[in-house]
Amino acid sequence: ESRDGIHWEKPLMDHVRYKGERTNIVLLSHGTSALCSPAVVRDDNEKDPSKKYKMLYWDSMSKDGLKSAGPNFPLGTAVPGWRPIPGEGFFIAYSPDGLRWTNASEQPVFTCACDASSLNKSPDGTYRAYFKISVAPDRHFRILGESSSRDFIHWTEPAVFLAPDWNDAYGTEFYGMSYVPYFGNNIGLIWVYYNAPNDKHVDLQLAQQSDDGLWHRAADRQVLMQKGGIGAWDGGGTYPASDILIAPSGHSDEMWLYYGGTTVFHDDSRFRETSIGLARFRIDGFTAMRSGQFAGWFETTTVTPTGTTMYVNADCIHGSLQIELLDPSTRKVLGSSIAIKGENRTKIPVKWGTGDELKKGSPVVLRFLMQRCDVYSFWYE
Repeated sequence: ESRDGIHWEKPLMDHVRYKGERTNIVLLSHGTSALCSPAVVRDDNEKDPSKKYKMLYWDSMSKDGLKSAGPNFPLGTAVPGWRPIPGEGFFIAYSPDGLRWTNASEQPVFTCACDASSLNKSPDGTYRAYFKISVAPDRHFRILGESSSRDFIHWTEPAVFLAPDWNDAYGTEFYGMSYVPYFGNNIGLIWVYYNAPNDKHVDLQLAQQSDDGLWHRAADRQVLMQKGGIGAWDGGGTYPASDILIAPSGHSDEMWLYYGGTTVFHDDSRFRETSIGLARFRIDGFTAMRSGQFAGWFETTTVTPTGTTMYVNADCIHGSLQIELLDPSTRKVLGSSIAIKGENRTKIPVKWGTGDELKKGSPVVLRFLMQRCDVYSFWYE
């Protein structure tokens, strides 16, 4: 628990006791595996107050559960690196307050050669889980799968939606993905696993969902957040939460991402220590269009302003930025902004030259003229 998101305490509760002592544990494994990768959503539209918080997690059925109910899914096929366990899969739990949790079933709601999930609820009410899945017949090769549900009980058949390709380094696999709905954009934080003989660490790269629903790699596959150095608490890998906190109270210019860190690489369990940390990003700071010492420019596709005032999130503290309005058909310059210089702010109003203006609802192409400048985003109000 925390009042500011930075200083944390572990409360002792009576929900789960260990050797008679109070603990901060909120939910236990069913018994034959380990409760893995719990992901939680708060459902403000849920009519049953006991189910306001919903959890999806990987586990396997207890021995008593297997005897009484039996596994509700057939046992998967073993491949090198993956051995299926009877009754394993994704389970669900409910809570009225995020503290007192109740398992919803002794059996999993769906299964596959998978684990390591993230979870969110779409604006249309659909629950979506993203997770590591493996479909290769000859080995455990980690790629990204998705399943969805309208009632949190019945889930669609897991389906692959993104996998490494020949442009990735040798041994690249995907361990999971956090999905971030962000001001009309669907952004993914891929947990990239470097499964090469001399590696095994995990870091983050970006993905983006296009209007057709397909997911694509973004930002030239650059690393969004590096792991820590050798010996650091997160020196072995970084495992992000399901979502990002956008403009938390008192920090309107930032995005916060909580993540798990390990001291050692993925395959070394002998000396592993795990911790939770916080990464703080500039708001809109997933990636940027960047110009260096020499002048450059880029153009948008045709855009239709939804307001009369344009803003940019940019760092031109040692450079400059100017924006031109182009006719989409003729490419004629319709207007130019006053150059922005010596600014590094997340919301800079764009001021236009005499007689020039941005017209709401009138399609234009925007040309950004830049030098020693990073542009993170632009929008209208």
